[in-house]
Amino acid sequence: MPIPDLSGVPPWASFDDHQSKLNDIVAKYNNLLVNLDSLNVVSLTADHIDAGTIDANVVTIRSDLNAGAFVEINGNGMRINNGSRDTFTADINGMVTMTGATIRNNLGTGFIQLSDQGMAINNGSYNTFTANTAGYVTMTGALIQSQTGYPYVIMDPGSTLFGAYSAANNYLTVQALGGTSQSPQVLIAAPNANMQMFVSGLSAFLGTTGANLNLTSNLDVIIQGRNIKLTPDNGNYDVIVPFDQFKDDASGRTLYQELLGKATSGSQTGLGGAANGGIAPGTVLQKADGGTVTWVGISAHTHTQN
Repeated sequence: MPIPDLSGVPPWASFDDHQSKLNDIVAKYNNLLVNLDSLNVVSLTADHIDAGTIDANVVTIRSDLNAGAFVEINGNGMRINNGSRDTFTADINGMVTMTGATIRNNLGTGFIQLSDQGMAINNGSYNTFTANTAGYVTMTGALIQSQTGYPYVIMDPGSTLFGAYSAANNYLTVQALGGTSQSPQVLIAAPNANMQMFVSGLSAFLGTTGANLNLTSNLDVIIQGRNIKLTPDNGNYDVIVPFDQFKDDASGRTLYQELLGKATSGSQTGLGGAANGGIAPGTVLQKADGGTVTWVGISAHTHTQN
């Protein structure tokens, strides 16, 4: 639009000329004070502007802090430029691109931060979640859950180190045990049975003094394979099983029952063993030195049990 002019009255102006010019000046003055639009302002330079609404095709706000930095609002949306590149853009479709962001909660302590290093979630004291640009993720806990609730996977250093649940009573967990002398416990739970496995003792390292591998269950533990080998370490240790609990599944009898009465160390066996040795008693045998002996057979005898 043209720039409004305030030309003077013609020479030898009449009263009507003065009246018309005065009315024109008043109208343009009112327009300047009230509307302040493109009719009377093409370019405006100011250190400070207070305005309720600015209606323009392009609004560019230049920063006095960084050379060349500016904020621009145009027909495509909004962009913030640091003088070299856009650090923030938001188009009219709602797509936002930024080099960083901090989102604070309504308590004013915790926050979510996005930067060129990645992402961080902080509870006000420390980061509870971080993910860097290399793809490494660190978190204090995690829950991966289906829409129906089960199955789900949980990681929580405060209680269940790791858990995989197909139902409330059907799951596998790795749980921390109290103290520093025991390893985490692996628990496999089913609706009517469960099994635990952990290392306990004076040391948490299996094979060192006092460290035991514990495998327990409230029902049968079944180990099935082509061959099952129990091999104590270094040949210096033993497979330890109570004989009265080592049972033959066919007869139902324990090894203790089978051995009971078979032998008693230090005592004599019953009298027996009489035989002819395959030679009829009374047979005369020639000796190597030329003499003879008569074979009487093997008499009944006993043995000392070891």
